[in-house]
Amino acid sequence: QPTELLGTAWSKPKLKHKAHHVLSMIKRFNQESLFIATSIVKCSKLRTRAKMMSKWINIGHHLRQMNNFNSLMAVLAALNMSSVFRLKHTRAILPERSVQLLGEFEKQMSTDGAYKEYRTALLSCDPPVIPYLGVYLTDLTFIEENPEKLDGLINFMKKRLIYNAISKIQQYQYQTYNFQPVWQIRHFLTNNVVLDEVELYRISLLREPRGALRQELEQ
Repeated sequence: QPTELLGTAWSKPKLKHKAHHVLSMIKRFNQESLFIATSIVKCSKLRTRAKMMSKWINIGHHLRQMNNFNSLMAVLAALNMSSVFRLKHTRAILPERSVQLLGEFEKQMSTDGAYKEYRTALLSCDPPVIPYLGVYLTDLTFIEENPEKLDGLINFMKKRLIYNAISKIQQYQYQTYNFQPVWQIRHFLTNNVVLDEVELYRISLLREPRGALRQELEQ
């Protein structure tokens, strides 16, 4: 809801009750990333781990085709977690196509130029679209740093910037995807056990110890 995006309520303990849906999306994003990282790190064999990583990159490709930038970013966030990113031997045997796709995703979702590539891609998309919420939350956070008043007068420029940012989110809420829910998949995705980042890193070190050679790993 538009009111949830006012005053950076999602980031303030006393105001979080006003941003229920925003916080739910943030929580879901984090859960998705941890789920993806867990599914990769839990694979004990090198080739199985590479196949799992490649599968998620391929899923990212489908997400991009569906204009689901929020979940695409969750995939990238998982692959860039320290526990996953450090798996150099796993990355070394990824198929060429997976490496190419990953490079394209990272370029398009790069923070360079305040997400310039992403913003440009978003403008060319036909709905339905799920934009990456983090961009708008960052924009609104920066806007809120401006004073409420200038020379004793209401800062209408700030109000206009807030309106523009929120209206950009709203325009993507009008058209939804025509998907039929698959309850088995939904249950699998929402009820799976995920590991926290500390545990993920601990297991990652077991999968590929520091300084280990490829031939020393479980194939």
